[in-house]
Amino acid sequence: MKFVVLVKEVPLAPEVDTDGTGHVVREDVPSIPDPRCMRVLDRVIGSKAEGDSVIAVAMGPPQAEATMRDCLGRGADAAYLLSDPAFAGADAYATARALAAFVTRFVPDYGLIVCGDRTADGGTSQVPATLSRMLCAPQFYHVTDLRLGNGGREAVQDYGGGLRVCRVPDGAVVSMVPSGGCGRDPADPGMSAEVTVLNRVALGLGAFSVGAKGSKTRIVSFSRPETAEAVDPAEAAGYILGVIR
Repeated sequence: MKFVVLVKEVPLAPEVDTDGTGHVVREDVPSIPDPRCMRVLDRVIGSKAEGDSVIAVAMGPPQAEATMRDCLGRGADAAYLLSDPAFAGADAYATARALAAFVTRFVPDYGLIVCGDRTADGGTSQVPATLSRMLCAPQFYHVTDLRLGNGGREAVQDYGGGLRVCRVPDGAVVSMVPSGGCGRDPADPGMSAEVTVLNRVALGLGAFSVGAKGSKTRIVSFSRPETAEAVDPAEAAGYILGVIR
């Protein structure tokens, strides 16, 4: 079975700025592989059976090639980076469109598409749902375990009030909740491995269907809630005791 695992590079910054048009500014901001994506990738690689292959794919700027080499070093069989200046400003819809074009053109015989439940930068959880709609594929959210059962692959879903086990057909999109530690270090940095870089033309997409031009939403502003001032623990304890007495 071919597993397509979606990964992402996210900015390593306490705050993300936007420009005058509402686009997130990522230039000159240090980035790292999204930890949740990499933990899911590690789980999929660790569950590979004989004959299985794992294909990692991300959409991002040229420097995200380092993240894809990390994926190869962890054991992925192939890594693709969707990178083009035209992809800048893409929302979840435009991102899913590019990923759907990649799957359709380059991995039409995939078995499962697996991704994390959300990423550290946006956290919207909308890309898997949009991608499954574009591919007309079944979707499974809140998956805590993906295993081989009697007669096929099964997903364990945790909806908070209990666990549900479902049969997962080939061609599904699975959003996994990472568990365990922070992932494992790559056994081989993968510096000599080849990362395939694909642009808009290679994916067969028009200029007005990708990036900001192909997006349905736009960030108008971004801010974080104000942090409460530090309070002396002894003073806080005295206040609480006064209230409960």
